[in-house]
Amino acid sequence: MAEPVKQAVLKEEMEIRIKTRLRVLDNAIHKIKPRKRNDLSLRDIALYMPGIKDLLTEPREEEATEADFDFLRVDLPEYEERWKTGARQYLCDLAKRELDIDAEDPLALAIGSIFTCDLCSRSCSWPNILAHTCMERTQ
Repeated sequence: MAEPVKQAVLKEEMEIRIKTRLRVLDNAIHKIKPRKRNDLSLRDIALYMPGIKDLLTEPREEEATEADFDFLRVDLPEYEERWKTGARQYLCDLAKRELDIDAEDPLALAIGSIFTCDLCSRSCSWPNILAHTCMERTQ
């Protein structure tokens, strides 16, 4: 098999494997805690939560099972809380800096509750900004 064809086949197999594992991950998460509107998206969990990306992309041939994601029962709530706290602090700091205000909680003010994504230019209000999963963002 020519090298470009071989690489295309390997890439397709990897994409299928990752999509299948993402469905298993999604099912496992829903059994732990059904996601609400402003919770982390599946994309954010898959890309940024420690350990998940490795499980999704590892080259093993056997299928992933929900048991492979059992560690999320403990890790997901902790990670989600850190993520929400970090996101809130980031947005507070951003509002204070960009609006040049000295409010204790700028997210409680009307002027500090609308944010525009630098990548896709979509406007989101607080706390709905937490659910924004920009398709332009790669990292």
